[in-house]
Amino acid sequence: MKSMGNLLRDGRQAAKKKITLDEMADACNRDTGYLSKLERGIVPANLSRKEVTNIAKLFRDRGVPETLINEIETTGQTGRISAGQALDEASDIIQMAHETLNELDTAEAGDYKKEIETRAYIWHGVHLAYEGINKQSFLDTLNNLQILERMERESTYRVQARIQLLMSQMHRYLAQIPSAAEKLRRAVELASESGDDELWTYTLKIRGDFYRRHNQKNLNLALKDYQDAFAVFSKRKDEDGKATMQLRIASIYLTAGLPLKARPICEAVLKYAEIRRNDYLHRKALEYKAWVMSLLGNPDQALALQKEAHNLTVRTGQPQEIAKSHTYLGVYLLECGLIEEAELAYQYAEDNISLILDKMRESGEAEAQELFIRCAIDLGLGGVKIKQANGHKNSRIYLNKSLEIAGQLTDHFIMGRSQILLGEIDLKDSDTQNARIRFDAATSLFQFSNIQETDQDPTSNPYFIAELHLKYATLDILEGKFSDAEKHINTSKELSEKYGFEEKKIFAEIIESRLLVAQQREFEPKEIAPKIIKVIEAGLRKGPYFLKVVVALLDDLMQFAQESNVERAMKTSKLVAESEQQIMTSKSSLSDKQINLLENWFKRVKKSTSDWESINKAAKLSKSKGE
Repeated sequence: MKSMGNLLRDGRQAAKKKITLDEMADACNRDTGYLSKLERGIVPANLSRKEVTNIAKLFRDRGVPETLINEIETTGQTGRISAGQALDEASDIIQMAHETLNELDTAEAGDYKKEIETRAYIWHGVHLAYEGINKQSFLDTLNNLQILERMERESTYRVQARIQLLMSQMHRYLAQIPSAAEKLRRAVELASESGDDELWTYTLKIRGDFYRRHNQKNLNLALKDYQDAFAVFSKRKDEDGKATMQLRIASIYLTAGLPLKARPICEAVLKYAEIRRNDYLHRKALEYKAWVMSLLGNPDQALALQKEAHNLTVRTGQPQEIAKSHTYLGVYLLECGLIEEAELAYQYAEDNISLILDKMRESGEAEAQELFIRCAIDLGLGGVKIKQANGHKNSRIYLNKSLEIAGQLTDHFIMGRSQILLGEIDLKDSDTQNARIRFDAATSLFQFSNIQETDQDPTSNPYFIAELHLKYATLDILEGKFSDAEKHINTSKELSEKYGFEEKKIFAEIIESRLLVAQQREFEPKEIAPKIIKVIEAGLRKGPYFLKVVVALLDDLMQFAQESNVERAMKTSKLVAESEQQIMTSKSSLSDKQINLLENWFKRVKKSTSDWESINKAAKLSKSKGE
């Protein structure tokens, strides 16, 4: 950020009509020598608000660009704070209070008014105390001073708590996480001492958000902060406050991989928000319910809910919120197999981040950065590139960036997800050693992200642990460790059944079929075909996008079967093809997209069967001629 002296010099040079030092000195009633030294950086700026206002008026009259004048006015105001300068004019104090009230939002303006009132009352009380002493009314004066002492203490705590809160936000933005945590601890302590319930609940919410997003072994602390705030709102019968904290509590369950606990909370708040027409609560409830549906294996529903939330977010006009919303869209688009749309969503998120960064650079931030959303975008783009042909190299670049930023932020949640995707690339590249290292690292990280509601040991994040067991099973199949693979599949199934992860149960059936193929058992086709039919029927219940993902996985499975043993693959295909009529009898309940997907898939199955029969016959003929 430029100094006041540099800005004044730039302003005089940019004026359409020349401004001399003498004219500027006359405008602000200052000595030309002082202003000359100020422009050259020899003396510090100590211009009053009135002086800055008069200079700004002169500059406007002479055609200085408005952006430069605004910067001069802003620097004049912030300069007083930086220098700790006392205001030497009563008019300055009144004008500052008036302008501050106009610039603050409704809630902050109310707090500011209360603070002004408190300070005025304290000084009035001090004045009365002197009168009491003169009248020798010592007992009454002492009682009044004790009241003033309490008011002064609480007022000081309120201000200090807000300063600590703001400092924690700056430390967090700069990825100075330990410092941010310490400032938050102090802010909560001060807010509690202030006796201001609104400030205390707000501070608890901010610290809960911090614990939820950093070092997820602290999820229990975040949950307690949210529950404490909820208790205060309940006591005050603040329904909006209660609903806000309910959503935060739901977010803890979701971060811990417990969607069944979060679902009723999200649905209750969504209903409340619709009745109250509260756009903020409506939007957040939709976002969290989308997350719930995603974890429960309903990506089609998750995408529809997030699109509805996104429309509300766009109406806010806030680039940061819009960027976050685009990243959420990207997650669900990717889950639905809409790769190009997902990539576009992440690009839109980047565009909105650029708006934030541009604004920061304008204010003088030399190293403008938005780590939190940047980290999620890199993670998402890494997932997109995995799905694209020849995208592994770019995927690694994005995922390593995501991992690096998440490390700075101590976000174990994103670190774990990045490690899973990096391990997935290693699997595709048949690098089983590195894949196992990645999955081990992810497992360790997701053992942190849990909550402990009883005295028993906490349960590791079941959603990602169930996913990792399937990754280990795939890895074990490649390495021929069939017994280990079976154990991992069964563990994933148990977790998915207990916690409602329908998607994971379907994927477990596909990986179990792959295990049967790899084992080359004689009765394999009769075991695999029913599993494939079961997977198709389960996919039909989830919607066309999820069915598309399932069908693609089944195509991979059938290709794997053909590469392992053509004859068995042919028998499996025949058994699956025979189920077409049975599955398509429920045609009336299916969408056009689902019908088209199924019809095309059964055509591919039949064609594969025919092709494999030809290959098999040719192989037998060649063998007989050789004999």
